[in-house]
Order: sequence, then C-alpha cells, then structure tokens
Amino acid sequence: MLKSLSIYTISSFANAGLPFLLLPVLTKYLSVEEYGLLAIIQIFITLTAPFITVNIASTLQLEYHNLNRQDFASLVSSVLIIPIVSFVLVLFFYMAFRSTIDRFLEISSDIWLLAIPFIAFMQVLPQTVLSIYQISEKPFQYAKFQLSLTFINFIFTIIFVVLLTYGWEGRLLAVIVSYALFSILGFYLLFKQGLLNFNIEKKYILEALKIGMPLIVHVISGALFLMSDRLFISYFLGNGEVGIYSVGAQIAMIALIMQQSFNQAWVPYLFKNLKADRYTNDIKIVKISYMAFAFFLILPFLIEIISHPIFTLLIDKKFAKAADYVFWIALGYGFLGMYKVVTNYIVYEKKTSVLSILTFSSLLLNLVLNYFFIQTYGPIGVAYATTVTIGFFFIVVFYVANRFHKMPWLYFLRSSNETIH
Repeated sequence: MLKSLSIYTISSFANAGLPFLLLPVLTKYLSVEEYGLLAIIQIFITLTAPFITVNIASTLQLEYHNLNRQDFASLVSSVLIIPIVSFVLVLFFYMAFRSTIDRFLEISSDIWLLAIPFIAFMQVLPQTVLSIYQISEKPFQYAKFQLSLTFINFIFTIIFVVLLTYGWEGRLLAVIVSYALFSILGFYLLFKQGLLNFNIEKKYILEALKIGMPLIVHVISGALFLMSDRLFISYFLGNGEVGIYSVGAQIAMIALIMQQSFNQAWVPYLFKNLKADRYTNDIKIVKISYMAFAFFLILPFLIEIISHPIFTLLIDKKFAKAADYVFWIALGYGFLGMYKVVTNYIVYEKKTSVLSILTFSSLLLNLVLNYFFIQTYGPIGVAYATTVTIGFFFIVVFYVANRFHKMPWLYFLRSSNETIH
C-alpha cells in the first residue's frame, strides 16, 4: 500500500508538474478570455467522456480478481465494443445540436466543436491501460505510461502554442495528437499482453452496461459538481473571470492530485483486503482511513502557504486575483479525498445506483448554493458552495457506506477481550 501510494504520488506530481510548467506559458501567450474558453471546453470534454466510455474501467477493476487470464482478456475485448458504439451516437448528437452548443462555447469552427467527442473517445484505450496497470498493482508501468503521455502532450503544446502561435487551438491540437498516438500505443500494449482477442461475449457487455450505466449519472454529476463553479462564473461574469478562477484551481489541484494518488493505491488495496474478510484487515483499513482524513484536512493550509511564492515567481500579473481562490478550492478537494476513502465501499458492494443517487443529490445542492452564493459573495462564492457541499456529503456517504458494509470505525472503544469474527 505504502509503496504503491509513494509511486502514484510521485508519478501524479510529476504528471501534474509538466502542465504546471505550462502555466507561465499559457498565461503569457493566451488572453484571459482564451484561457477561460479552454476551461469551458475541458468541462464539455469531461462531461462527454462518461457517455462514451460508459465507465468500462469500473467493470475491469471489479472483475479482475474474479476471472482467469483468458476470461479477463475476453472481458477487455468485449467491453471495448461499447465506447465505439457510444462514440458514434455522441458524435451524431454533437452534429445535431452543434448550433446550440456553439452558442454556449462561442467556437467559430465546427471542426473544433466536433473535436470534443473525438478527444473524449481518444482517452478510452489509454485509460483502459492505466486501469489495468492500477488494479494489477503495477504502479511503475502506470507511472511510465502516464508520464510519457503527459510529456508528449507538453511538447506538442510548446510547439503549437509557442513556436507556431496557434493560440487556444494549438493547445487543443496538442491534446488530440498526443492522445491519438497513445491510443495506438495502448492498443499495442493490450495486444502484446494477450488482452485483446476475437472472443466477444455478450454477457460481459451486458455486465459492463449493468455496472457502468448507473455510474454515468454518478460520474457526470461528480464532474459537473466540480466544474459547475466555472459554468456559473461564465454565465454571470464571463469567460475572463473563468480564466482567472481556473488558474487558482490549477494551483489548488495539488490537493486533487494527492487525493487521486491515494485513491489509485487505495482501491486495489481496499478491495483485496475486504475480500479476505478478516477483522485484523478491517482494523488496518480503518487506521489508514483515519490517517487519510487527517492529512486531507491539513493539506489545504499547506497549499495556501506555498501558493504565494508560486504566484510571485510563475504566474503572469494579469492572473494575480486567482490567489484568492486557492485555499477554498483546495479545501473542497480535501473533503473530496475524504469522500473517496469511504465511497469505495459502495462500489465494492456494487450499489452503483445508490451512489448515483447520492452524487446527483449533491449536484443539485451544489447548484442551488452556487446560484445564491455567487450573487452574495461574488465568484469566490462558488468555491464556498463546493466546499460546503462536499463536506456535507462526505458525512452522508460515510453513513450510507457503513450501512452497506460494516466496518469497525470505533474499534478503539471495544474491550480487549471482546471477540469478533
């Protein structure tokens, strides 16, 4: 667990470090409005991806320990049919409603509009490779693949934005090229590992849809939850303010990286130890959970401290106002890390429909708070709203998860001679 966590953390920081190095470049070569437009486009990509992937990675992670190598290869080959069909449907949707979507994004060319579902589709094979590396507990291979993808993305961004001065279009072009290359590489790696064959089985497709379809609501609600702040700012204050807010969110993303790194190491460790069904394992899980809670609460204060020299040395002065948002966004990400510690019990019990209801409910609460807080406190109000909502729903999910899967959270109150299991 600690070894994997260390590797994932180092990898994630290195992975985020390259885009972080792009901040001085993008804030220099792009206007505040262009940076804001990129942030809005990223929201659309994030919201589109679950409809294409149908969360097949969840099926792969849940079934990895239940199938032999040959059957798992059939599972991988079968579920990859789903994104192909979904991509075609989503592409038709974008073509049918391109005028409506374009009025929101204000992109002059249909080509860049249709690039959104294409970018989402290009993430399928790389994410499949990363999911398999994660659940098979191969953090070194995970890190090597992830960092290589990010490095290529970084290089092409420098070429298209700085050298060729393509502006925001250059940044999108870099994403397309890098993900296209790593989709080819991902296909090769899966084939080389014997995880692609022609044994397509209907039962695996149906199982993936059964697990993944309810999670679409969960993932979409979660993504919209984390990005609705920028949508509200865009609607009430314009893309310029979105650009400033997004820079603050980029610095606060240190907390997001930490909780994602923890979750990457936590999921395989948790599922394997829960499957063992031993009380000593449960105690160990609970102790790690408490340490994670404490760390995620302290982390936003540390990020606030280090953010000041970052803004002084690296960020263009026209984005200086972004410093006001860092702490509250980081605190929200910290609560999100605590939420993920416990939400995996619901996934383990395959109660994905319940998880979707909870996530959708949190989205509704967040939208209401965003609406009132932005008018009361200005753009920082959406950061307040996100933090309050995630903190509240951490408590709710903690309770629900413990109803589905009892854990000895109060083990220290039990007498030493009490026997359990």
